[in-house]
Amino acid sequence: MTSLSAPEAAGILGVSVSTLYAYVSRGLLRSLPDGASKRHRYDADEVRLLARRRADAKRAGGVAERSLDWGVPVLESRITQIADGRLRYRGADAIALANGATLEEAAARLWDCPPARFAAASLAAAGFDTAQWDDWARRWMHLAPLERALLLLPAAAASLPRLWAQERDARFETAALLLRVTAAALAGIAPGDAPVHRQLAAAWRIRRRDEADLLRRAPVLCADHELNPSTF
Repeated sequence: MTSLSAPEAAGILGVSVSTLYAYVSRGLLRSLPDGASKRHRYDADEVRLLARRRADAKRAGGVAERSLDWGVPVLESRITQIADGRLRYRGADAIALANGATLEEAAARLWDCPPARFAAASLAAAGFDTAQWDDWARRWMHLAPLERALLLLPAAAASLPRLWAQERDARFETAALLLRVTAAALAGIAPGDAPVHRQLAAAWRIRRRDEADLLRRAPVLCADHELNPSTF
């Protein structure tokens, strides 16, 4: 075993000798008695391991700080990009997209799904059991929105005929239907094929056009959940 003196160990860690002693008292590092003197030595491998951990923690802290500053994703992807103070969904400026797109259109872009294919997905055509939904909804309507959705979504999803289909088009259809079911479960309304913002506006009795338009824009800007941790 290679051992180090206190100044040597402190130098590798980039701290003062007094901080080195504090590490020992906190159990982060062991000190070894030196038989030749009253001073202590430090295992070189332990010191280097602690130095690596400190460096990793600093890097992680820097990533977290940058992420909180502007929601920078830990992993880069072609799906969502944050650069130059702008958010883009597959290359499209999210703010510009929110000027006219619906949540369904934003989802289609993020999922790389043809918008027409997404729009064609129909709960009625899929044989969705509205009577069963009404029964479940009455039973769980007293719950908070998220708790209600956690019960309604898996129950309703099981009734979708192509839920387990592996074909690309089938997965798009299922995703589109689940989006509508999830919105309905959260809002406490019956699922429908109309755009989600219109269903919510009707459920919440939003009559003014400008308020309804804000309801359309907001989900588009929040369509990628990676942003949410940076906005608390």
